[in-house]
Amino acid sequence: GFDKPEFCAAIEVALFLSIWGEAGNLRFCPEFLCWVYHKLVGEVAKILNNLSINENLLESFLDQVIKPAYDILANQLKDVGSHGLDHAKVKHYDDFNEMFWRPHVLKLELTSAFVEKGNFSLRKTFVERQSWLHVMFIFSRVHIFL
Repeated sequence: GFDKPEFCAAIEVALFLSIWGEAGNLRFCPEFLCWVYHKLVGEVAKILNNLSINENLLESFLDQVIKPAYDILANQLKDVGSHGLDHAKVKHYDDFNEMFWRPHVLKLELTSAFVEKGNFSLRKTFVERQSWLHVMFIFSRVHIFL
């Protein structure tokens, strides 16, 4: 039955692998993938218990969840190429991942999260400073192994 721990574990692994397969381009966004997994576990439980489920989610998971998330990151990279932004001002995967730790984002529904523009606003949370000393430090690590 559905209440056996082995069955539940198999369903959870299958769910994770399904999300990983559909969101392959977002594999560097573990917080996003965990957020999606957290939201979908409830939907899978509803399906297994024959409760009402969100039909919109079944029809267009890629269109409503994965593509909008990918577009947020792609637009950032497009801005970098066209405006020549400094590395310290560019919003990367780290900043995208930080969005999913915000309390209001944890309360959002999966299918409506990317519909409203104000739900996700990228803020620069991690600034990586690089100088020639950084290059020398990296080279010293390589030199040790030679």
